[in-house]
Amino acid sequence: MSLKNNLFIVSCQALENEPMYGPGVIERMVKSVLLGGAQGIRISQRENIEPVLRIVPKDIPVIGITKKMSKDSEVFITPDLDDLKFLIESKCPIIAIDATLRKRPKESLEDLVQYFKKNNHNQLLMADCSSIEDVENAFKLDFDIVSTTLRGYTKDTLNKPNSYNDFEFLKEVVELNKKYKKYIIAEGGFNTPEMVQKAYKIGANGVVVGSAITRPTFITKQFVDYLSNKK
Repeated sequence: MSLKNNLFIVSCQALENEPMYGPGVIERMVKSVLLGGAQGIRISQRENIEPVLRIVPKDIPVIGITKKMSKDSEVFITPDLDDLKFLIESKCPIIAIDATLRKRPKESLEDLVQYFKKNNHNQLLMADCSSIEDVENAFKLDFDIVSTTLRGYTKDTLNKPNSYNDFEFLKEVVELNKKYKKYIIAEGGFNTPEMVQKAYKIGANGVVVGSAITRPTFITKQFVDYLSNKK
């Protein structure tokens, strides 16, 4: 699958403790954002992959992940070979995995990449990164797509989200990519159209927006918190 430039992707996910979580809800969420003009979809969990792939047009890229927590590792996005195998067999066009340099629960990142390269069905592999070291390693491992997904969500980057210092991290990623020429996706905290446009101007090929579109609880809380502070 070839990916166009300035791709607008919507992440359609819900947490287990949220009312939007459950069978059928994610499919309706996906249909809704496609009607609104989404050009790509990101989804999680095994039970959602197949139903979503059935309803999404073939020319719309779908990024699939699994989420699985572990006592021994902070890595939870497509963390091991079992999850990677499932996503490969699902024929999901793009598979994203945690590509941080943190300790993993089972197989090494290198082993997962090698397995993918030998067994994929013309799919693309995406690296969810948090630091420039993660990004450089992902480039060297020859990921097809590199993303800023985990920036601001790891211990080392908690206070430096993607928006920190005028999108400094994304600028570093784009600069480093001049050598590797990979497809770059900006993801993580891009919550307004202005931020998305800024990411495109910096050099991101695509941008993922999630909570700001598909999580009513999160959206409502932003309003409530803002209004509470204005009283």
